[in-house]
Amino acid sequence: HGITFDHDEAAMKSLRWLGAGPYRVWQNRLQGTWLGIHENQRHVLQPGESFRYPEFEGYFAGVRWARLDTAAGPLTIVSGDAATFLRVGTSRISHPNTTAEFPAGDLSFLHAIPGMGSKFKTPEVSGPSAQPAKATGTYRGSLVFIPGEVPGSSK
Repeated sequence: HGITFDHDEAAMKSLRWLGAGPYRVWQNRLQGTWLGIHENQRHVLQPGESFRYPEFEGYFAGVRWARLDTAAGPLTIVSGDAATFLRVGTSRISHPNTTAEFPAGDLSFLHAIPGMGSKFKTPEVSGPSAQPAKATGTYRGSLVFIPGEVPGSSK
């Protein structure tokens, strides 16, 4: 349901984006975010062990543009579709019911993302909104990669 790229996750320093945030989302957990410009510094969050929120790794909804600051410099990506999900890194989730499969790579732009289970239920039995997305038809989108920043996106 999208495209993914290899990018050294350890080289990612921060993420600033226009979209829903500041928290990551799952297919069945889209509520609680709001449209705005958000920024997260890279940090590793292991649920139950560290409690620094919002999360850096995960899926982010409604991304219009995103600036990823990396060790090699900033990279800005502009999406042509406001329904695009951005995936940055891989979340460290270790409970069997709350572990989701992530695409290969470390940076993805997707039309669908997985649902999340709970401590006692897998996503498949968590209701209709958590059911796996089924690909049908043709998917299209456009991304523009700009080394540096989008005008007006800086602090």
